[in-house]
Amino acid sequence: MLLQSEQDGPAARFRFPNRYHRRHNQGQWVFCGGMLGAVAGIASACISGQMEGILLLGIFLTPALCLAGAICGAVGKRRGWAAIRPLVWATLIGVGLDIFHPLGWSIGGTLGGIITGVLGRSFAGTLRDAVLGTLFGTAGWAIIYSYLFGVFWLLNS
Repeated sequence: MLLQSEQDGPAARFRFPNRYHRRHNQGQWVFCGGMLGAVAGIASACISGQMEGILLLGIFLTPALCLAGAICGAVGKRRGWAAIRPLVWATLIGVGLDIFHPLGWSIGGTLGGIITGVLGRSFAGTLRDAVLGTLFGTAGWAIIYSYLFGVFWLLNS
């Protein structure tokens, strides 16, 4: 009579430690978040309406949003989708409306916070998440706008 480990073969006896799986899966979240950020950067360059700046926006905005997406992926893997939902909605709606105006970023963050609160089935949580989402959206706009301002300032120097 064979034991279970002998029936499964030598591969069944070797088990990776739990931290390997956690790190490996986090890499998938980071990669997917980075790729979605890159797509958002290219899309925002096309949506912006700045015909002479589409190439420059595409070149310089894509790495920044790719990094932001990778960070969101890492945080999302550790803390869950609800932790990054307001920021993801803020970025999505901010890019969709216009990357240069804070209104789209703020509306997106508020919408993401409301969705997070409603899914959590808490009225107080909905208000808190809506306020946090608005702050995340405004902060996201300020970071991206400051980054682009710095890049264009360096190009003109």
